[in-house]
Amino acid sequence: MGKILDALAADLLCIAPSEYKGSAEYRKARDLSCKMEKLLLEKLSEEDRKLLEGYGDAQAEAHRLYANHLFAKGFRLGVLLMMEVVTDADSLVLQEKHE
Repeated sequence: MGKILDALAADLLCIAPSEYKGSAEYRKARDLSCKMEKLLLEKLSEEDRKLLEGYGDAQAEAHRLYANHLFAKGFRLGVLLMMEVVTDADSLVLQEKHE
C-alpha cells in the first residue's frame, strides 16, 4: 500500500487545517471587506450590530454548506476520472438506446 493508505488504515492520517493566504487580488478584496465592515459597525447601534452579526453567521453557514457541496461534487468527479483510467471507459457511460 502507499503511505497515505497505510496512514489512513492505521488512523494516523493527519489533515491539519491550513490558512488560506490567497492571491494579492484576494487579499486586497478581503482587506476592503474588513475596512467596510469596520466603517459599517461604527455607524450601527448595539441592536443593529447584533442583527448584522446574526446575518453574517447565517451567510457564513450557507457558504460553508455550499463549499462542502462543491468539494463533494469535485471529489466525485475526480473518482469518476480515476475510474475511467482503470476501467473500460465505455462501461461507465450510458449509451443511448436505439429502438
